[in-house]
Amino acid sequence: MPSTNPNDTLSRFDVKAEATAAALPRRAALLIERLGGPGPTSRLIGCHSYTCAKWATGESLPNAEGLIRLALATECDANWLLLGRGKPPAAQS
Repeated sequence: MPSTNPNDTLSRFDVKAEATAAALPRRAALLIERLGGPGPTSRLIGCHSYTCAKWATGESLPNAEGLIRLALATECDANWLLLGRGKPPAAQS
């Protein structure tokens, strides 16, 4: 029988959110690499290369605008980039 304790639900949510946040840098790094690395990516999406490098290493996470710009630049599903759900980006040929 499912728990009726709201703290149990919150704990499960926290675990899922933590796992999603931990995987975001891997997805961002994949897209940054596909664009040629932090330098070319930063020029394309309008941020500092240092910022893109920090996203790729997980030292920091992109803000909402950064996520949108990265998704648009790579024609990636923003749901996949943020949550790991939806359609992953097509492999480059």
